[in-house]
Amino acid sequence: MCKLSVFKNGRIVTMDQKGLEVDCIAIEDGKVKALGSFNELRGLVEKGVEVHDLQGMTVMPGFTDCHVHLIMTGLRAQQLELREATSFDEIVDKIRCWNKANPGNEWVVGWGVDDNILHEKRMPCARDLDKAEIDRPVWVLRMDGNSSAVNSKGLEKVHFSKDDFSVLKDNDGKPTGIFKVPANFAVRLEVLNSLDKKTKQMAVQWAADFASSKGITSVHPMEYLVDIPFLDEISDDLPVRLQIYARSDDLEKILKNNYRTIGGDVLLDGTFGCHTAAISMPYADNLSEHGQLYYENRETFLVGLLERARIKHLQSAFHSIGDRAIEMHISILERVFGERPEAPIKHRIEHFVLPNDDQIERTARLGVMVSVAPLSIRNCCKGGIYRQRLGPKIVKKVLPLRKMFEHGIIVGGNSDSPVYEMNPLIGIHEAVNSINEAQRVNIKDALTMYTLNGAKLSLREDHLGSLEVGKLADMTVLKQDPLKASPREIKNIEVMMTLIGGKIKYKR
Repeated sequence: MCKLSVFKNGRIVTMDQKGLEVDCIAIEDGKVKALGSFNELRGLVEKGVEVHDLQGMTVMPGFTDCHVHLIMTGLRAQQLELREATSFDEIVDKIRCWNKANPGNEWVVGWGVDDNILHEKRMPCARDLDKAEIDRPVWVLRMDGNSSAVNSKGLEKVHFSKDDFSVLKDNDGKPTGIFKVPANFAVRLEVLNSLDKKTKQMAVQWAADFASSKGITSVHPMEYLVDIPFLDEISDDLPVRLQIYARSDDLEKILKNNYRTIGGDVLLDGTFGCHTAAISMPYADNLSEHGQLYYENRETFLVGLLERARIKHLQSAFHSIGDRAIEMHISILERVFGERPEAPIKHRIEHFVLPNDDQIERTARLGVMVSVAPLSIRNCCKGGIYRQRLGPKIVKKVLPLRKMFEHGIIVGGNSDSPVYEMNPLIGIHEAVNSINEAQRVNIKDALTMYTLNGAKLSLREDHLGSLEVGKLADMTVLKQDPLKASPREIKNIEVMMTLIGGKIKYKR
């Protein structure tokens, strides 16, 4: 006989289509058995039944983070943090200290270099990193993960083509040690593959535990093919559910392994910080730059890829940030599915940061879903990297959330961790209090991004995303009710418990 548990004396915000709110929920066999008042559910409460008194706290469906690099998130927490470094000297000093405290021969990995606050206003090169004077390879990543640098020892270890445009050269044509996309990802994969399985396992466990502490019950990891079997192996022991997106455009390998997704965060363009997000206007701080389309002149390949994905019923999820990349993405989907498909195609666009009005309308017409990071709105403030790169006029068009909702686009929220922190309540806060007042959304829509819409983006809304009879009992318990909180206080709401299938995975 399955054990029954009842949570009473709270505010159960179901996030279902009817907006039902009750004060009691019964759970059996990991699923919601009943909802209502305690008097209505009193008949279920017998001797031996677990009864939890919520003491007025708020219960919501567990949050979903729709775009996470789970392995990198955990590794970052265990390795060298450089986000607050303001000069090359400080970076070099941190590398020395790390090396002394963590002796060995393996890579020293530093995360989060922000050239926007560095005195030198650029990424360090091998010559700069060599000043640490350590006898082991060093690899440091920019904060958005789209460029990185190695020291001279690192240059000896990694494999790359000297003719690759994304391997930066000095005046003599020699590699400087700085890599942009796509070479950056090849280097990243090489460094990560050098780590042993135990290190990666500890990293994923840390990241999953952290996610659970923030009320997250489901994450959509964007991971390389080589790491998916490892994640599948440990997924049942984690305190969050995984819906893994294969970070590859290699359809044959994806089909061979019976994966159901393709292109998980494969880049159609880059990022604003690196001047590589493909935009139709010049960058405000570099008038010679319009960004890069990494599949430029390869549209036929993408069309063929998505046509086969359609036949095989695979969901795609490519990275598109700038309006030129978004245009390429939408145009290719229109070529494959038609401009007015009979039913929503339910493919994904990752990030969707700078769409124009026409692109928003066409995305809605196709039934394409988008995964966005509201925390990136912070970059639009005075002194922020988006404002510097795009200028005060264009930056107002960044992440037009309200317009997306008004057009009926299914919008899911993400952190793009480790770029931003896995913390849905901060993401919800940013969406509600956007610096672009005209594009702020109401609290209900912001919560929907991280609950029901998160489930829809992974095609699991029949099981997750709302608290309804028969659905999985994945829940987060909050000390305060976000629907009643002041908009400015949302980020301060405390997560008290996180439950998967009615079982407590985190308790404050």
